[in-house]
Amino acid sequence: MEFTLERYPRTIELPDETSITLRLLTAEDTEKLIVLFANVRDEDLRIMRDDVTDPNVLRHWTQTLNYERVMPIMAEVNGEFVGEVSLHRHPNTPHDNVGQIRIYVQEEFRRRGLGSQLLRDVIELGRDLGLFQLVMELFIDNAAIISAFERRGFEREAILPVYQMVVMRYDLGTRPGREVLDIDHADQLPPRREWPDLIFDSALLDIPDEFNLSDMLLDDIVARGWGERTAIYYRNEEVSYELLLGEVQRLSYSLARLGVQAGTPVLLHMPNTPQAIAANLAVQRLGALSVPTPPQFSPHELDFIAAESRAMLAITTTDYQADISRMRAATEGRLGPIVVHGLPDHAPDEQLYSYARLVARGQQGYPATLRRRNQIGLLLYTSADSGHPRGTAHRLDGLLATLDIFGRQVWRVNEEDIIGHLAPLGFAQGFVTFGLLAFRFGASVALPDDPMAESGTELVSTIRRHHITLLSASPVVYRQILADQSVNTLDLASLRLCSSGGEPLTKETYLAWEERFEQPIFEGFGTTEMLYAFLSNAVGMAPRPGSLGRVVPGYQVKVVGDYGNELSSGEIGFLMVRGPTGTLYWNDTASQHKSVRNGWNRLSDYSYMDPDGYYWFVARSDDLIKTRSYRIDPTEVEAAIQAHPRVSEVAVIGLPDEMRGQRPVAYIRPHEWEEAHSVLAQSILSSLRGRLAEYKMPDEVVFMKDALPRNAQGQLLRRVLRDQVRRQGEE
Repeated sequence: MEFTLERYPRTIELPDETSITLRLLTAEDTEKLIVLFANVRDEDLRIMRDDVTDPNVLRHWTQTLNYERVMPIMAEVNGEFVGEVSLHRHPNTPHDNVGQIRIYVQEEFRRRGLGSQLLRDVIELGRDLGLFQLVMELFIDNAAIISAFERRGFEREAILPVYQMVVMRYDLGTRPGREVLDIDHADQLPPRREWPDLIFDSALLDIPDEFNLSDMLLDDIVARGWGERTAIYYRNEEVSYELLLGEVQRLSYSLARLGVQAGTPVLLHMPNTPQAIAANLAVQRLGALSVPTPPQFSPHELDFIAAESRAMLAITTTDYQADISRMRAATEGRLGPIVVHGLPDHAPDEQLYSYARLVARGQQGYPATLRRRNQIGLLLYTSADSGHPRGTAHRLDGLLATLDIFGRQVWRVNEEDIIGHLAPLGFAQGFVTFGLLAFRFGASVALPDDPMAESGTELVSTIRRHHITLLSASPVVYRQILADQSVNTLDLASLRLCSSGGEPLTKETYLAWEERFEQPIFEGFGTTEMLYAFLSNAVGMAPRPGSLGRVVPGYQVKVVGDYGNELSSGEIGFLMVRGPTGTLYWNDTASQHKSVRNGWNRLSDYSYMDPDGYYWFVARSDDLIKTRSYRIDPTEVEAAIQAHPRVSEVAVIGLPDEMRGQRPVAYIRPHEWEEAHSVLAQSILSSLRGRLAEYKMPDEVVFMKDALPRNAQGQLLRRVLRDQVRRQGEE
C-alpha cells in the first residue's frame, strides 16, 4: 500500500496539452465532489450505483475514507474535479484478488483522452496492489461504452439478463504492464503484484535514497572518532573499528579485481570468525549481494544454492575448501574464484585465492559503492517442504530499517554494549545480530573461541571472558545453561538483556531462569522471510512469560481466520504481518502467492492476541495435532513433559489413527544417566495428570537414544521426526 500511495499526486498531460493532476480523494473534498456530480446525466447515474446527486452520499464518501477498500483517484484542473476513477476491493474475502472499477468523466472532458488515462492508471494501480482481475459492470444498451472498454483490453465475462448488464473483465495476470521492478535480479523475484506492502514509518526511520551499509557501519563510526573502540572480541584478539575498516577496504578492492561488482551474488560459507564479518562487509561495500550459508548445510543443499543464486564467487575457509571446490564443479563453471581463509598462497590455475594475500595486497581507503535503497542486498536460504532450501531476498532499506528499529526501539543498543550470539551468518538471527547490528551503534560483538560452538557451556565461557551485555540465544541454549549447576549469577553478571527466539521458550524455562539468575528473558518471534523479530517482549521491557511479546514498532500484526476475517482477542487464527520487511521468495512464485494476501505476509502459525496486545503462539499449522474434534498444541504437552526432572528433551507429534484422525505420541530422550524403561514412562505420564486435559495426554511414550532432530539453530524439527517414524513403519 505504501508503494501505491507514493504514486500520488502526479501530473499528466492530455493530447491537447491540458495539464491534469491525479490525486487521492481526501476528507476535505466534499464540496468539490458536489460540483463534479452536479450535472450528471441519468445514463451515467445508473452505473454509479450510488446517488451522487445527493450531497449526503458524497459527504459519507469523504467521511468514511478507507484506502484499503476503496481507492478514489480524482482528476483535477485548476482546483476543480473533472473526473474520477475508483478501485473497490474486498480484502479478506474469497474475492480479495478482484477489484471493481467505477469511472466518471465530466462532459466537456470526454473524447479528450482523460477516460483512457484514468483507465490506464487504475489498471496499473491494480497491478501494484497484487490484484488478478478488474471488473466493470455496464448496461447492455451502452454499446459505445462497452466497445471503448473492449478496445482497452477488457473482455465480456458474463451477461446478467435480470439486470440487463454485462460484466467486463481485465485479466492483470496475462495483460502486459509497465515494469515496476527496476532493480537487479528482477527476473528472480516475484512479480510486483505478488509483493507485500513495505511500510516505512517516517517517525521511526530516516532512510536515504542511496546508501552503503559498510559505509554506514564502519566509515561513519570511525569518522565519529571511535576508530580505536573494539568492534570484535575473538579469543585473545580485540579487533578495533579502524582495523576492521582497513581490512574491509582492502578485501573489497581485491574482490572487485576478481570481478565482483554491484549486484554480484557472492557465496559466504564460513563459521563465526572475524573474517566472516569482514568478508560480508566487503561484499556490502561493493554493493554486491551477500549469500551467506551455514557451515552445517549439506553438499546437496550447497549445490542447489550455488546454482539458484547464480553466485560468481565464494568465500570460505580451509575446513570447507573441498566442499566448495566440489560444488563449483557441480555448477559447471558458473561459480568462479574461491577465496579461502587459511590458504597460504594463491593457486590461480585452480581459481583459489588466499584471503590473507588479497587483504595484504588490497587498497587502503577503497570507497564504498552507493546503491539505491530498493536494491536486494541479502539472499538467505531457509528450509522448505520441497526437499531443497528456499531463498528469501531482502532489500537494503529493509536491512537498515531492521537495525534502526530493533537496535533503537527494542534492545536500545548503545556503544558500550557487547553482543553475544551463536548462530552463523547463514541464519537471519546471526546475520543481523553479530553481522550488522552492533556496528550500527559503535558497539561490539563477542565470538566464541570455537567458531562452530553451539552449546550453552561454550556461550557461558564467552560471557565470562568478554563480559557480554546483550545475549541472544535459542531456548535450547538457555535450557543447557540451566542444566549446568556450576553456572551462577556472578558468571552472568555482565548481562543487561537476554533475548530468545527460534522456537517457544516456554513459561517454565523463563521462570527457572528468572529465579536462578534474577533477570528475565525477552522472548521474540520472527521469520527468515521477515528477516528478524516483529514481536518481542522487549517492547516496553514488560515481558509476559510464555508469550511472543507485543508488536515491534514499525510493524502491523493481526490474527485472521481461515477465510481471512480478522479475529478478536483470544480467538486462534493465522498471523498476518507487514512492515519495512516482507516475504520475497527467490524463484518461487507459487510459494509467494500462498504467503502474501492483500499486501500482508501470511504465516502458517496458529496464534492469538490477548486483551493487552501480547501475542501467544499455539502451533505451526503442520505441527498442530487434530484428534477427534480437538486441536492439540504440541508445545504445551512438551512443556509439561519437559518439567519432569528425568527428561532431557521431548517432541510430541500426531500419528495417523483410523478412528480419531491422529493420536498424540511423545518421543522422549531421558538424561544420559537415566535408564529408559516402562516405570519411567509411567512416571512421566502420571506427572501430566491434573496438568493437561485428558484428550491432550500422549497415547504412548517412545524413548529415544539419539538426540531429537533439530536444525542448526536448535529448533525442533517435528516434521523430520514424523518422516522418520513414517519410514520406520514402512520397513
